[in-house]
Amino acid sequence: MRAFLKKFWYSSIFLLSINTNINAQVNLIPDPSFEDTLQSYSFYGQKNLKQWKNLDSTRIENCLFGYLSYSSSQFNHSLPHTSSYYLNSRHGNGVINLTNYWIQPWVAQGQPPNTLVRSVARSKLKSKLVLGKKYCVKSFVTPLEFAEVYTNGFGIYFDNGQLDTIVAKDSSGIYSFVAPQVQNQTIIKDTQNWTIVAGTFIADGKEEFISLGNFLSDANTQVMPVIPGDTTILCECTEMAVDDVSVIPVDLANWLIDTSVLLNDSVYIGLPKYEVPDAIWYTYNMQRIDTASGIWVKPTQAVTKYIQAIDVCDRIAYDTVTVFAVPLSNNNWQTQNLNLSITPNPTTNNFTVTHLSTQQVFLFNTIGKVLQTQTTKNGAVQFDVRGLAKGIYVVKCGMQVGKVVVQ
Repeated sequence: MRAFLKKFWYSSIFLLSINTNINAQVNLIPDPSFEDTLQSYSFYGQKNLKQWKNLDSTRIENCLFGYLSYSSSQFNHSLPHTSSYYLNSRHGNGVINLTNYWIQPWVAQGQPPNTLVRSVARSKLKSKLVLGKKYCVKSFVTPLEFAEVYTNGFGIYFDNGQLDTIVAKDSSGIYSFVAPQVQNQTIIKDTQNWTIVAGTFIADGKEEFISLGNFLSDANTQVMPVIPGDTTILCECTEMAVDDVSVIPVDLANWLIDTSVLLNDSVYIGLPKYEVPDAIWYTYNMQRIDTASGIWVKPTQAVTKYIQAIDVCDRIAYDTVTVFAVPLSNNNWQTQNLNLSITPNPTTNNFTVTHLSTQQVFLFNTIGKVLQTQTTKNGAVQFDVRGLAKGIYVVKCGMQVGKVVVQ
C-alpha cells in the first residue's frame, strides 16, 4: 500500500490543488435555450417544456406559446421552413413561438373586429435576484416570416409571483400595466437574422419569475406593414420566435472550477451546455479556441490553463480554469485493472466497484489522499461521490487499480 502511494504521489506531485467549489450560478434562467421538454404535446404538435409555461393557463385557445423544433409530422411548424421562420434555432433544437400582436379587423359578415390574446412565456429563476445587484438581461428574437405586419413590443419582465395572481383575475390577455425591466423600443423586422433585445437593471431583491412577451397596449404597439403601403391587410398579426435567454450578474467573477484528467484523456470544462452559448474560449495566451458554454479539451502537458470570456452588457468578464493532467498512461491502467469493474463510469452520483475477492477498497484523489474506504460484500461495494468535485479519481482494491470520472 505504501509503495503504491509513493509511486502515485511522485507521478502527480506537480498538482498544486484542486478547487472543490461548485460552479457559480452564471445564467439564472433554468432552460435558456428551450431544450428541456416533456412528452406531452403543445398546440403545434411539438413537445411542451418543463421549465416554461403560459402566463395565463386558463386561456388555452389562443394564448399558447409554441415550442418549435424540427418535426416531420408537423412540417409547417418546424424549423426552419418557409411557412413559419427562415431561421433555425440559434443554439440547440428548439425555440418558443409567441403571439406578439394580433388584431383581425374583419372576421365574418356583420361580426365585430376580433382581438386575439397575446401569449406570454413564464419561468421561475434558479434563485431570487439580489437586492441592489445589477443584472445583464438578453434574449434573441425574430419575427414570423408570413406575418402581415412587423411590430415592436417585446419585453422581459421580472416579478415576485404577483403577476400570476393578477392574471387569474384579468381575462383581457393584454397586460399593459406591466412595466418590463427590459423593453425593445424599435420595430423588429429582420427575418434573416436574430435580433438581440438586451439591457441592464438593478434588482429590488424580490424578483423570482421572468416573463417574455408584448406588454404594450394595442395603441402603444408600433405596427408596420410587411409590404409598405399595403391597404389590403386582413389581419394585423405577427408572432415572434425567441431563443437564448440569459440573466447574468454584471459583476460576474470566479465562475469556473479547476479539474483533473489523465494525460492524453479528454475532459469537459466550463458551464452546462447552452447556459451561455456565446461565451468565447481562449488558450492562456489568448488564442481563440471556440464559442460555447463549455468545451472538451485534451491537455498534452501537466498543467494547462484555459480562459472563458462572457459578455455581460457593460463589460467582458474573464475567468480561468486549470486542468491538471495525471501522467499515468492508458497501458498502466489496463495492466493494473484486469479484475476490477467500475460502473457507471463516468458518474455523477455514485458508482459500484466489483472485485473477485472480499477486501477493502480505497478511493483516492489525484494527489494521493484517501477520500473514502469501503469493505466489499460479495465482491462489490458502492461509493457515493455527490460531494466531490468533477474530475478524475483513483480506485484501488488489493493490487488492482482503476480510474473513475466524476462529472
